[in-house]
Amino acid sequence: MVVTGLLDKLLLTALCALLLVQWRGAVTAPIVALMLIVVCYAAITEWLFTATRFTIAAAVAQCFALVCSCVLPMVGFALPVIAFDMARFAGRSRNGNDCSPTKPQHPDSRMRQFLISPISRYLWLVPSCWTLLSRPDMRIFCTVIMLLSTMAFLWGSMAYRQGLATSQLRRTQDERRSSVRALRQQLSDAHEDRMEATHTALLSERTRIARDIHDNVGHLLTRAIMQTQAARVLADARHDDVSAQAFADIHVTLDEAMTMMRRSVHDLDDSGVDFAAWIEQATRSTGRLHVVVHNSIVDAPAPVARCFSAIIRESLSNAARHSMATETTVTLQDFPAFWQLVVQDNGGNDDEQLSAKRARDFRGMGLADMESRVRALDGIWSAGHYGIGWRVFVSIPKASWYAKDHDAMTQQGETT
Repeated sequence: MVVTGLLDKLLLTALCALLLVQWRGAVTAPIVALMLIVVCYAAITEWLFTATRFTIAAAVAQCFALVCSCVLPMVGFALPVIAFDMARFAGRSRNGNDCSPTKPQHPDSRMRQFLISPISRYLWLVPSCWTLLSRPDMRIFCTVIMLLSTMAFLWGSMAYRQGLATSQLRRTQDERRSSVRALRQQLSDAHEDRMEATHTALLSERTRIARDIHDNVGHLLTRAIMQTQAARVLADARHDDVSAQAFADIHVTLDEAMTMMRRSVHDLDDSGVDFAAWIEQATRSTGRLHVVVHNSIVDAPAPVARCFSAIIRESLSNAARHSMATETTVTLQDFPAFWQLVVQDNGGNDDEQLSAKRARDFRGMGLADMESRVRALDGIWSAGHYGIGWRVFVSIPKASWYAKDHDAMTQQGETT
């Protein structure tokens, strides 16, 4: 915009120079000085137009140039450049200092703009009319200058409208790009929410199926096992060895079916456990405590998830009820050989009586339950003062789970 407007005014300056040389008949020092002044004026006003804070200064420069053209007729040859700027300045005053949406204005301010804008648009006619009336010998040149100034004024109006349309187009394109980015972000978020909801529904359905199989099929198999045992006892009482052996074989088959069904149900139930969801649920509803979670465990067996969830819930409950802690950090790490849980609060340990009381309360509020849960998984744990508060440390080895998986695969291979 700046380069285009400056080039337009330089072209008008060149036309004015040709007219001035034609009028003077030769290129003189005053003509060269005047052209340099016009070039400087064009550059300064163009810079002032781009700086919205100096629009008034540009208007003052235009008015000064108009006064000079009234006093010095030779300066009147710069009127096309002034008319070009007047058209652009009037459009800017009417539509705001820049092409961006304007702020709400006071009605008096809008009224002043409505009255001043038409006057400022046609001020360039005053020097031409003044010279035309006061200098009869310059009527031909004044007429040519007025025609050229009129063309320059129309040119400036078109340039301003084109610049305004270009700015609005760019702003519209920017808004469209922003809207597209926002829509893409919303679409991505919706896709993630849908995938998470689908995953949660799948896990819930697996858990429901496992419970239905356990409640219904397990009950029927248990009743069948009891019936075969009763029938076997009756056969033994009647000394019917053939029937007793048949019932014994049926009992073994039903017992194997019950074992396989329980294993399948447990596997299906374990696959329906989302570790991250369990941890998130355990750290929720902590009252005044601010909980910071650092979880690097992507997946873990269901018993480990239940154990960590219960310990986190109990630790946060004790920290909220039996300490002055305001923040608790829950850190879960997945190491190659074990899973680790650390719950650290900032309850402080300066007061020995308060610390001893908290230890007694903690021992009476779930210590045995926590220890039994960890021991059942062959893990180790500890609880006590650490740093600026209280810490619960739990470590569960992975070796036992690897051994169970290996035994299950071996048994499956032997069965096959």
